[in-house]
Amino acid sequence: MTETERMGACHGAVEAFFVIGWRDSAGGGATLYLAAYRETALVIAGSVEVDLSGAAGRRLKTLMARIRTRKPEVHDPGPPSGVQWLQPVLIADVGFEGVASDGKIVAGVYRGLRRRQDNADVFRVSKTE
Repeated sequence: MTETERMGACHGAVEAFFVIGWRDSAGGGATLYLAAYRETALVIAGSVEVDLSGAAGRRLKTLMARIRTRKPEVHDPGPPSGVQWLQPVLIADVGFEGVASDGKIVAGVYRGLRRRQDNADVFRVSKTE
């Protein structure tokens, strides 16, 4: 069992989120910024760390380079600075423990891109969260 599988095994929910941005991290990794629906708008739903050094990571980085955009397509005040924003077309499976009161996921773990990229599958944050 890999470290990601061990970490994901303790997370109760696995849901789909748009990957809407990323920023390089130390050691060949990156922080992926995630979005979910709140009603019909996209909102930042948190972030997860991912290793970009292996073949799957290099593939992800190549995909992200093709869909870069100048500004985030999220309805959120104050998105993080220094992020390379992406069109919301990549959908990732993310394991997490729950959702905080601000609507962000708690203890998220990247599980990989979804084979079936269907917007209807993307997580929905309730208005009260």
